[in-house]
Amino acid sequence: MLGIIGKNGAGKSTLLKILSKVTKPTTGLIKARGRIASLLEVGTGFHPEMTGRENIYMNGAIMGMTKPEITRKFDEIVDFAGVERYIDTPVKRYSSGMIVRLGFAIATDLEPEIAIWLNFRGQKFYYLHQFANVLINFDKNRSHGNNSN
Repeated sequence: MLGIIGKNGAGKSTLLKILSKVTKPTTGLIKARGRIASLLEVGTGFHPEMTGRENIYMNGAIMGMTKPEITRKFDEIVDFAGVERYIDTPVKRYSSGMIVRLGFAIATDLEPEIAIWLNFRGQKFYYLHQFANVLINFDKNRSHGNNSN
């Protein structure tokens, strides 16, 4: 685990967005190995005009997954997020809680190898705790040869 601390305006959030491939660096480049999932601010990484369905596929593609891989996980993501009724609605119509749940569901169900998160408090901290448990269980399954990929 790595923590980044600094004064307001120092660029911590910007750095994490660049590492998460949400923002491009103005100069230089970032090289990362492995699937990266991020839980930054509510709505970061979602296109507000796109539906929940479209955002799931877009985020999966950004993480390096193929369309068939995302399709296999799609129902789990939607069920966990509790957005099945609204999955074909643009996310700009979602509540902040729905967006957090959908982002968390995508980040955990798409089996990241690198997890990046920022400023978790209250209910978001609960999701972060659950996220850590999923990653730990996922890693245990991998180490015992139970990787289903």
